[in-house]
Amino acid sequence: MWPKMLLELLPHLTRLVPLADRYLTSRSVDDQAHAAAVAALGEEMRSGLGRVDEIHAGLQQALKEQGEQIAEAGMEATRARMAAEQVEQRVAKLERRAKATLMVAEAGFILLVATVVMLIVVLVRLHAR
Repeated sequence: MWPKMLLELLPHLTRLVPLADRYLTSRSVDDQAHAAAVAALGEEMRSGLGRVDEIHAGLQQALKEQGEQIAEAGMEATRARMAAEQVEQRVAKLERRAKATLMVAEAGFILLVATVVMLIVVLVRLHAR
């Protein structure tokens, strides 16, 4: 039974084999084209990733430099604040000294005026005698 069925299918198989061969050949060509396209896409991706890595490295370097500049600016700001505080302390000290000197000068002026008045009174009394 099987052999008879095979003999009946044999003419159909002879027609199907070239079709299958053409299909498999075209499929193979398509597969090769797809493989080439995937390989080209892979190369393009690798080169793109290489450029991205270069850009990323450049950005990291720029960020590192900016971080250093920010840290340096922070240190300078701290130094400037400390210097301003020292100047402020010195000015406050000078103001206290100036105020004390002014008070001494006022007291000296008052004493001088009192001495001159007393001298005038003494001179007037001496002159009146």
